[in-house]
Amino acid sequence: MKSRMILVFMLVCMLTALAAQGGQHHANFPPSGSTANYGNQGNHGNQGSHGSVYDPMQQIEQRLQLWESLYLRRLKPAEQRRARALINEIRVLLYRLPGNQYGYWQPQPMDDSDFTNLRNRVRRTSFGDSKLHLLRLAATENYFSSAQIATLLGLFSFSADRLVALEILYPQCVDTRANYVILDAFTFSADKARAVQIMSG
Repeated sequence: MKSRMILVFMLVCMLTALAAQGGQHHANFPPSGSTANYGNQGNHGNQGSHGSVYDPMQQIEQRLQLWESLYLRRLKPAEQRRARALINEIRVLLYRLPGNQYGYWQPQPMDDSDFTNLRNRVRRTSFGDSKLHLLRLAATENYFSSAQIATLLGLFSFSADRLVALEILYPQCVDTRANYVILDAFTFSADKARAVQIMSG
């Protein structure tokens, strides 16, 4: 409940600020590190008098990413999962607004090259806690497919670490309808049941 109230307040503040900026035609700066697909990229918003571009959807996305990087990591794991889900709900709702020229917001998983690099780094890391630290860093800026999550879970020796890794990665899963493949990373029925709990929120 607390995280929901914070996010609602955050969204109201963002929209108020962006509405105030609307007539000023600020330049458009694409969000750094974004892996989102904005649909129609050919239309870039309102042109200012000096050729600058004011792109409210990109501005909102920048602010959402800032909140993710600065504040979500301070929450407990369960609260963090709920907060990430709420932020993504906000994204979807914003991109469904009437008159939105940028298409639906759709996160994209890590590309093959970046994922291979992450997988190799995790594999070369000896201790479970250190592996989990790498995943926490990666999850702050990236999204993952169910298959990618299952691969990363398979790099842990102990099921307890795999469950913690799932708590870290699943809020960033882009294809939750395929989450059944993640269960293959667990051997025992009790661990599978706990994984289902985590993925059910």
